[in-house]
Amino acid sequence: MFNVVHQGRKYVPTRPPVRDDSPLTIQAVHIITDPPERTWPPPGAKMRISKGNKGGGLVVRAVRRHASPQPASLESLEAAWSERGHPERSNGEAEAAGNGLEDHEGGPPRGRKKGFRPPDVRTIFSPEEKDPRVKQESGEGHTFWPSREGTWCDACCLYIFQDGITCTGCKYACHAACRDKVSLDCHPAASPINQDQLNNNHTQLYDVEKDRKLRTEFSREEIRQKIELYNSMTKDHLKMTLGHTGVYTGFIKVQMDLRRPVTVRGGQRGAGVAVGQEAFYLPRGVTNTLHVSSNNTVKQVIVALLNKFTVADNPAKYALYKRYRREEQVYVCKLADGEQPLFLRLVAGPNDDTLSFVLREQSGEVMWDAFSIPELRNFLRILDKEEEEQREAVIRRYDNYRQRLQEALREIQLGRGDVKTQNATMLGKRSLSVVLLAVAVGVYLLPSPIDPKPHVLKGPPPALEGPLAANTRLQKGRRLFAGKLHGPESFTADEEGNVYTGTVDGKLWRIGPDDSLTLVTHMGQNLPECGLSTDYELVCGRPHGVRLDRHGQLIVADSYFGLHSVNPKTGENTLLLPNSQGADGVPFAFLNGLEISPQTGIIYFTDSSSRWGRRHVKLEVIELNSLGRLLSYDPQTGSVNVLLDSLYMPNGIVLSPDEHFLLVAETSIGRILRYWLKGPKAGTKEIVMDNMIGYPDNIRLSDHGTFLVGVTTPRFRKFMPPFLDMIAPYPAVKRFLAKVIPLSSYNLMLPRYALVLELGSDGELVGTLHDPEGRLTWAISDVFQHRGRTYLGSTDLPFLPVLDSWES
Repeated sequence: MFNVVHQGRKYVPTRPPVRDDSPLTIQAVHIITDPPERTWPPPGAKMRISKGNKGGGLVVRAVRRHASPQPASLESLEAAWSERGHPERSNGEAEAAGNGLEDHEGGPPRGRKKGFRPPDVRTIFSPEEKDPRVKQESGEGHTFWPSREGTWCDACCLYIFQDGITCTGCKYACHAACRDKVSLDCHPAASPINQDQLNNNHTQLYDVEKDRKLRTEFSREEIRQKIELYNSMTKDHLKMTLGHTGVYTGFIKVQMDLRRPVTVRGGQRGAGVAVGQEAFYLPRGVTNTLHVSSNNTVKQVIVALLNKFTVADNPAKYALYKRYRREEQVYVCKLADGEQPLFLRLVAGPNDDTLSFVLREQSGEVMWDAFSIPELRNFLRILDKEEEEQREAVIRRYDNYRQRLQEALREIQLGRGDVKTQNATMLGKRSLSVVLLAVAVGVYLLPSPIDPKPHVLKGPPPALEGPLAANTRLQKGRRLFAGKLHGPESFTADEEGNVYTGTVDGKLWRIGPDDSLTLVTHMGQNLPECGLSTDYELVCGRPHGVRLDRHGQLIVADSYFGLHSVNPKTGENTLLLPNSQGADGVPFAFLNGLEISPQTGIIYFTDSSSRWGRRHVKLEVIELNSLGRLLSYDPQTGSVNVLLDSLYMPNGIVLSPDEHFLLVAETSIGRILRYWLKGPKAGTKEIVMDNMIGYPDNIRLSDHGTFLVGVTTPRFRKFMPPFLDMIAPYPAVKRFLAKVIPLSSYNLMLPRYALVLELGSDGELVGTLHDPEGRLTWAISDVFQHRGRTYLGSTDLPFLPVLDSWES
């Protein structure tokens, strides 16, 4: 709450029980004020400024029919906000709702000036034409980085719960899936900051608590006296008027200080044709004057301002701040939704240094460039004081330790050290026990990122005998492109002998018949950090499944962005199905396997989890949930169908040669399913292989009609059962491990062992290829054969292993 001291008392306005339905007409007029300092918007940014308001603020003046207007309720104002998009409402209704004021009462009439004509606002452009004065932008120049969630998307206007990205230059924020929808170019604000820019830090607590204690009520006579005093002090003729019910009206000025663009909802243009949404930068520093009553709240003021500019963003994205000066310091504090700005204006007086209002976005991010010089100096003084207090506390603590040690030494010298030493030892043991207990309780109370369910595998892993007997067939290959290809996950090839693959840095590559390496395109941004950490995959992308369709286009399943069609010659990238669209109302979180029917062109793909993205794949494996799906996409109609759900991390898929069924790998439980597409069993599934020797990844057809399965991690029983087998039945153990063990540490528990399974047409095991020491490779994700060569994929290894011959 904002509480301004005024002769030791405060006023709480009363709400009158009476209500009159006399309307208050709202008229927008322009006045010329001093232009704001040109620190925002950046040069060349797309602006939305009326022709008559190029130099100053916009004033909303109320032409009152009666003296004492009764403000609209919060419910009516929010209803007006929700109905802004209905063109059938009259202009008068929309204008009144947009300012949050309607249904006023009492007082003598006051009409418009003689000869008044409402402004005729039209456009000279037809609906399909663009205003040539508005520079066309295409969303270039942004440098997006992963950011924490908790803000609003500037592209789709929805709240960002996860996978948010923010431009480091202009602070444009959006979902990672909305990156392709960004239409505004990056315009970083590099100009100096003036004294009046807003503080984005937390409120000074002492100021709020001090003011809260001084709040009292004003009598009607005191209100009248304060209004008379206010009117005598104002210099801009924006006076207040007291009604007979005790409600008074007046003007407040709100400075627009918006760093991020606003999305403006189109209305009617030309011959009644609706116009879609468009993003603009509003000029910072422009002041809007609103005519409000003492009962209007902060929330109503925000909604009225956004409604006035037909802003489509959610009002919760914005907040109203108070700003005032005290002892040559500038203080800024966010106002609560229930505060009444006109009351604050009355108590503070008309001086803007005493009190002013600023509208800006809500954000937990501290923008240091928005602080004024006095504020920064004040923070430095506070930090210096805290540092000095901390230093003194440390000195006092170690002085006490030193004193105790000296006393102990003196006691030892006097011959009484043995008893003290025994007591100290006992005390140390007790202290250690207390500390360990406290740490254990603290870890137990920490929330776990996973919600596992108990799962018992079918039995111990099979023994390495028969077709599973160990061999060294995988050690006879060689490595290509060491240090150039990082994590070639999946492969496909064209008729010219070119092989295509995607890597962890979000790139698609073409490998020529002569082993030349050519970059095809970037799935996301091309940043130096791409490939160094999974945190950057949100903006760089991560292509998994890669296949060529009937038209020679590369179809790519990117884990973060969705299904794409890429021209292998030019690198032109077209988004077919974004992750945010999903299927059956559930967005995609981890696109993985991919297969295309040569007969129908239908694209089959897997979404490994609707909860965890690829960068949290280890949590997905530990949690053992069944949130994966097998889906199909028809490029002709754009329809998406869910074929199977409740799968355990569905991964690689492959069509049978006759396209009667699909084989699907469930990685996290070591199982392969068969899903029937044709025949009497169409639409049903059955288990082909269970309790496998390892966790399967991709499944591919070999040159001789068998199925090849890459095993990403084997399940070998040596001195003890496999790690994942041991923890699978115990959810509490899983939750504890997810709290204390970093994701990167799980790689240390995995053996460096390469294994490929070869299955017959009915899913029976017919052979295996091993590399027991991991000399050539390990953690195989894909086994692709083309023109006599076998390509072995991996998720993050910095090379491409190949076998020049397939020895049976």
